[in-house]
Order: sequence, then structure tokens, then C-alpha cells
Amino acid sequence: MKELAWDSVGLDFWKLGRRTAKPNEETIKWYLENVKSGDYVLVVGGTTIDLINSFVETGAHVYVADFSKRICNELKAYVPHNVSICNVNILNPPFEWLAKFDLVTSDTLINRFDYTEAVIFEQNVRNILKIGGMMKSTVKIGLYEMDYNLIRLAKKRGYSLSFWDAPSKTIDYSLAKEILYEGVLPHGDISKDVLISWYSNRGREKRFDVDDIRLLFDEWSSVEIEKDYKDRVRVKTIK
Repeated sequence: MKELAWDSVGLDFWKLGRRTAKPNEETIKWYLENVKSGDYVLVVGGTTIDLINSFVETGAHVYVADFSKRICNELKAYVPHNVSICNVNILNPPFEWLAKFDLVTSDTLINRFDYTEAVIFEQNVRNILKIGGMMKSTVKIGLYEMDYNLIRLAKKRGYSLSFWDAPSKTIDYSLAKEILYEGVLPHGDISKDVLISWYSNRGREKRFDVDDIRLLFDEWSSVEIEKDYKDRVRVKTIK
């Protein structure tokens, strides 16, 4: 179902969405640290176009994985022909990627998973990295303003809070359809109808804190977490 969410918005997320939803210049520099010509780099998520093109400039072999066919098709117009665009769900990567990459990156992608999916993501990234390979990701800490808005609205209107599981810190916008149209917040210049389709199909998503991240990557040889901007952190792990 989550593919449907991203097929509905496509690269409008990059072209029309909030600037704060994208990595800034300093964060891109952090992603690029120590990347060498000839390295194999996988970017998970085709909407991070600025980051993808920055990796190309290093001379690395750049792969992009995205489970949205629309994003993969649209991305071809924005990156060089030598970028390998793969319509692949990182929760089920191809066998030939085993121990292939020096670096795997994603930008606030972990926030799009529930915890079970996040564990599968962690295991798969570990499998597709070479020994000593590195994962870098940004993660938003805590709830989104959209989450708070829907919870406030549900309480005000007397609607069910079944879309928010507080003990596991997991939200499912598809269970909030009765208040979603009223409660949706602007996301740059993306149309409201597209936003409704996007949110309705995103499925279950966990809201992380720093302890959750450390637990998720506790089997890696090294885990570093530092502040990014606003309510995001940068996570660097070494296999």
C-alpha cells in the first residue's frame, strides 16, 4: 500500500513540497564525507534529487532504490544517465546486492516504517553493505505537526483515536479518514487532494526517539547520532 502513497505524489514531493522536508546544504556535506570515486553508493528514496546528484559529482557508482514506479520514471529527467535507477523495495532487495555497497543512505526514510519494517530495513542494509561499509540516515525525532493536529482534532470532534497507538508511538493516517480532509496541513504547494491520497496510503509509521534508534542499530560495530537541523538527527552506523 505504501507504494500507492508515493505513486500519488511522485516527484512533486521534491518540486512542490516543503523545503524543510529536504536535506539542507550542511546535511548533504555530511552525507558526502569520505565518499571516493569508484565507491558504490545506494540512495534509498528517489525524491532526494539534490543528494543523488551530489554523489554523482564524487565519481561514485550511484544507485537509487525506490518502490514507486512513478518516482523511478520521473527521476530519469533529473539525474545523469549513469545513475542506476532501480524500482526496488528496500525491504526486499535483490540477491545480487549482497555485500555490494560501500555506503547506503536515506533521508528521513526510517520515519516512514513501522517498527517491524524498520527492523527489516536495518537487517537488509547490513546485508547489502560490504564489511566496514557505512549507513547514513537522517531521522525525525518525535511526532510530526500533522500527527499533533489530527490528535487534537479527534479529541475536539469526539472521534476515535484508533489511528494513534501511543504505547508503540505508531500512527496510521488511513484510520483517520473521517477527519483527514479537515486536519491535513499544507505541504508546500502540493494540492490538498494529492496530500489526502498520500497520507491515506502511507500505512503504519512509527515515531522514533533516540533510544529507539540506538536499539534498532545495537548490533552494528559503531553507531553515532548527532543533531541535524530542527527536530532531526543524523545517524551513522558502520557494519
